[in-house]
Amino acid sequence: MRDSGWTEPQLCTPYPYMDEPYEMRPDEWIREDYPGIYEGDHGPTAGALNAATTVLGAFLRLVTPQLLERVARETNSYFYENLDARVESQYVKQQARKKKKPRFSIQTPQEIKEILQRTPDVSGRELCIFIGLLIARTIAPNKKKFAHHWKTTDEGAIPRGCFGQFMKRDRFDHISRNLHFSSNSDRRATTDRAWKLRPVIDVLQETFQHNFIPPAVMAFDEAMLPSMSPFNKMRVFMRDKPHRWGTKLFMLCCSSSAYCIRFEVYCGKKEMSDGTTPPDTKSGPAAVVRNLHHVFGASGPSDFRLVVTDRFYTSVVLAMQLLAMKCYSVGTVMPNRKALTKSIIPPKRGSKPTKKRPENIERGTFQIVELKQVPSIKYACWWDNQCVFVLAAGGSAEVDRTVRRETSTGEQTEVMCPRFVKDYQSFMGGVDVHDQLRLQRYSLQLARRYKKYYKSLFLGLLDLAIVNAFIIYNARRTSEGKSKTSHVVFLKQLHLELCQLRPDDWNQLLRNQGLQPTPTKTNREQPAHVPIQTDEWRKGNGSETRKRRQRACKVCSVLKRADQSRGGETTFYCAVCKLNASSTHVLASRVFLCNKVKHTSNGIATSCFEIWHKHWKYGTMIPQVQRKRKLRARKPARVHDVGESDEGSSEAESNDESAAGSPSQTRQRTDD
Repeated sequence: MRDSGWTEPQLCTPYPYMDEPYEMRPDEWIREDYPGIYEGDHGPTAGALNAATTVLGAFLRLVTPQLLERVARETNSYFYENLDARVESQYVKQQARKKKKPRFSIQTPQEIKEILQRTPDVSGRELCIFIGLLIARTIAPNKKKFAHHWKTTDEGAIPRGCFGQFMKRDRFDHISRNLHFSSNSDRRATTDRAWKLRPVIDVLQETFQHNFIPPAVMAFDEAMLPSMSPFNKMRVFMRDKPHRWGTKLFMLCCSSSAYCIRFEVYCGKKEMSDGTTPPDTKSGPAAVVRNLHHVFGASGPSDFRLVVTDRFYTSVVLAMQLLAMKCYSVGTVMPNRKALTKSIIPPKRGSKPTKKRPENIERGTFQIVELKQVPSIKYACWWDNQCVFVLAAGGSAEVDRTVRRETSTGEQTEVMCPRFVKDYQSFMGGVDVHDQLRLQRYSLQLARRYKKYYKSLFLGLLDLAIVNAFIIYNARRTSEGKSKTSHVVFLKQLHLELCQLRPDDWNQLLRNQGLQPTPTKTNREQPAHVPIQTDEWRKGNGSETRKRRQRACKVCSVLKRADQSRGGETTFYCAVCKLNASSTHVLASRVFLCNKVKHTSNGIATSCFEIWHKHWKYGTMIPQVQRKRKLRARKPARVHDVGESDEGSSEAESNDESAAGSPSQTRQRTDD
C-alpha cells in the first residue's frame, strides 16, 4: 500500500493562479468541504452560562466547592498524620537555639504538641482566600521575598504588603505546608503515578467536559505543566517546549475559543491509573482516540467533527480510525509514517532528504496524492520556506491562499496552498492560545514555587481551570451583548471575590449543592472585639475607697504630640486583640484603648477603640508617620494585684488562647 495504494502525484504551481484576483470562500464552505459536519449549538452549557453571572460563579462551576472541601479534609488529615514528626522537628530546633542563646527557654515536646493541636482546621473557604492571594501575587509579584506581602511598613516608594488584611502569614504558611489532596495509605498510591493529584484531576476532567458542548472543529495537542523535581515520576523532557521539563498533558481544545474540553495526564508508557488495563505504548495516535472516546463515547459523535492534530499524532491509521468514528482529520505528518507513499518526498541532497526549498521551486508549489480505496484521505507535500507534509481525511484539495510572514523582514505575503492546509493553519491554534493564557501571561504555577512537585502541579491545574472560567465568563458577556473583558481584569475581579468570601456565603454555596458545612474548629463562635474594663485596682484617696488602675492607651501613645511626654490612659482593653510580647504576663499583651472620643481619623471624630479596629485594621495599618513610635508590649514596671480576682486572671488567659488563632491578631514590634 505504501506506493501502489496511492494515486499518481499531481503537481500544482502558483502561477497563473496567483496573478488572478482572490475570491473569498463562500459562507457554507465548511459544509461543502466536510459533508455532514456538526452544525448544532456549541460552547458553554446553559448551566455554565447561568453560573457565570459573576467571575467567582464561573470559577466555582469548574473548581467545585465539594473539591475544595475535600482538599481541606485531606490537608487536615495530613497535618495530624505528621504531627509527631513536626513536634520532634520543632523541639530539635529549640535545642539548637538554646545552645546559641542560653537565656532562651525551651518548651517540652508535650507543650509543643498541645500548641499545634490548637491550630484551627483548614476549611474550603480558607482555600478560596489562599487561591485569591496567589492570584494577587500573580498580578502584582514581589520579586524579593514572598513574606514581604505581609510587610507592615513602607520603604520609600515601595508600599507595604496588604495580604495581612485577608489572611495571617502564619496561617498562609500552615496551608502551604500541609496542602494535600489524597491519602498516602491508599493502595492505589503505589500503582498510580498521578495519585497525589488524582482527586483534583478527576473532578476537573468531569467539570471541563460537562460544562461545554463540543464544537464542530477541535484541536488536539500536548501541553506542559513545568516541573523540574526529580521526585516527579511523570516528568518528561520535550525539546520544543518553552518549559522543557515537566508533566505532559494531552489536551482537546475548541479551535475557536481555546476552551480545554478534555485533558489527560501522561503517566508514562508502562503505567495506567486503574492497574487493570494493559499498558498503552501508543501514546501518540492512541491518545487522540482514547480522549475522543471519553468525550463522545465508544461509538463517537452523532454528527461529523473535524479534529486537527500535529505531526506527532497524524498517521494514515489514525485518519481511518477517526473516519470510522465520524471525525474528519487534518494535520502535519512525518513522511516516514507507515503506509505513506515516497513518490512526493523531495530528492535527497547527499544522504538526507531536502528540507529547505530549492531555488527552482516556487513558493506555494505542492504535490498531492489520494488514497485509492479511501479517496477522502489526501496527502500533500507543500513548499513554503521548507517542505511541509500534510495528511487530511476530508477537506478540499482545491487551491487557496494563506498569509505567511517573512522571518527576515516581518512582512506578510500571500502564498498558494491546498484548502485543507489553510484549514490546518486556521484551526490548530486552540491549544497554543490556551497555553499562552496559562503560562505566558499570568500563571499561579510560575508565581509560587514549592519543593514538593505535586503542589506546583496543583497550581498548574488551577491555571487550566482559571483560563476555562475566563472563556466561559466572556461567552456570557458576549451573549448579553457586552464587550469581552481582558484576562488581567478577570483575574483582578476573581481575586477580589475569592478574598472577600464570607463564611455565610460559603455555607450557602454548600447548601445550594446539597452539602453541609464541614465541622471544623473554625466553625465555633469566635470572641467579639468588645471593650472590657480591667479588674486591676489601686488605693484611692480615702482609706476605704479604691479605683481601677489605668494603663496607657495604644492609640493615644501613637497620636500624642511631640511636646507631650505621655499619651492618654484608660481602664478598657480589647477582649481579643493581643500584642506579640516576649513576656508571658497577662498585661504585657493586652491592647488598652480609650472608649471615648478623643481624636479624629480621616476628618471624623471617633474613639481610640474604633480607630484601632476600623481605621487601623486591628493595628496592622498604622499610618506611616506614626510608625516611628513603637508600641510597647511588655510587662509593666509596677504591677499591683490588689483586688484582682481569679476570674479576671482566668478570663484573660482564655482571651490569650482565643486570640492565638484569631484573624485579627496584631503584629507589632516589641521593646525588650
